[in-house]
Amino acid sequence: MSLVRAVSTTFGTYMLADYLSNFIQHPTQKMDYGIFNKLIGREVGNAWWGTRTEHIVGVAACLAVTDHMSQGIFGKILGRPLCFEKSPAPFIAHTFLFIFSGVTVYVAADAALNPDHEGKRTEEFKSGTYSSMSAPAPPGSSRMFPRHCHSSARFDPTMSLSKAVATTFGTYMCADFLSNFIQHPTQKMDYGIFNQLIGREVGNAWWGTRTEHIVGVAACLAVTDHMSQSVFSKFLGRPLCFAKSPGPFVAHTFIFIFSGVTAYVAADAALNPDHEGKRMEEFKSGTYSSYVGSNTAFFEPYVSPALAKVAGTGIANSWFGSALLPATLAYSTVKGVGWYDWGDSGLNDLEMKINKLTTGHKA
Repeated sequence: MSLVRAVSTTFGTYMLADYLSNFIQHPTQKMDYGIFNKLIGREVGNAWWGTRTEHIVGVAACLAVTDHMSQGIFGKILGRPLCFEKSPAPFIAHTFLFIFSGVTVYVAADAALNPDHEGKRTEEFKSGTYSSMSAPAPPGSSRMFPRHCHSSARFDPTMSLSKAVATTFGTYMCADFLSNFIQHPTQKMDYGIFNQLIGREVGNAWWGTRTEHIVGVAACLAVTDHMSQSVFSKFLGRPLCFAKSPGPFVAHTFIFIFSGVTAYVAADAALNPDHEGKRMEEFKSGTYSSYVGSNTAFFEPYVSPALAKVAGTGIANSWFGSALLPATLAYSTVKGVGWYDWGDSGLNDLEMKINKLTTGHKA
């Protein structure tokens, strides 16, 4: 197929995909298609800017170009056409790069040209670029680096289930704790009852603190990780392994992260006394953040191989290199992007107070 025809076909496919996705995202709502509203008997506001039609055409055009440009670049580097089966790692990198760059190009064009953004164009570009970063994980992404057939928590198939889950639980708690130093390098955190050990004020002893999150999320993820591995292994008839079963492993990765974090969100929404009167709203908000954040962990499989290039395979294959470091970085993006938990953002009331950002907090 000629390049022009290939790009045109991709453009049409992406337009159709964007249009159909509206029925998944908004199954009972009526959409604004701008000038085309006339054809379906709906009121026309803006004919183009800020409508679903602008998004459908604009994003598809940008993605069609960046998709084929990226394929061409990776194809030249590899010396053969880019193919997931033969080159899963480059293909995953290509997928994120073309989606992020394509959507960001559209965001930049819309921020610069849309008259509705007059006076706030920079803010629109920054906000849109951040949203572009939370695009769904590309095909073939996983939390396990490809050349090993164990989880990022270093699960040994010969290890007892209880010991394996306990090891995973400990790894995830350490990763969550360490990720706070990446997300909030200069801020003081609220560790609840443990604040008294480091000379900080204690607000709530448990609920709404970093300690609740560290213990609760790690416990849920440890269970869903091993449950999902077991289900997929039984289905495949062999231990789940990214190198041998990339498709099922990708499904397992998203399922266990999303379900584990969402289980924690549900428990916190149901039990946390601070959510009294707004429990369903907390659950819905947390579930959405869980979905957005879970989609950002696609890079995790490549942390250990990258480390091997710098520090050698010994460190890369250790518990630190293959489990703790990848999990810590993944925690940072899942929390940071899903809940916008960076710097002075995402702090609870006590953290705002002890960082001198406000004078009061909830008791």
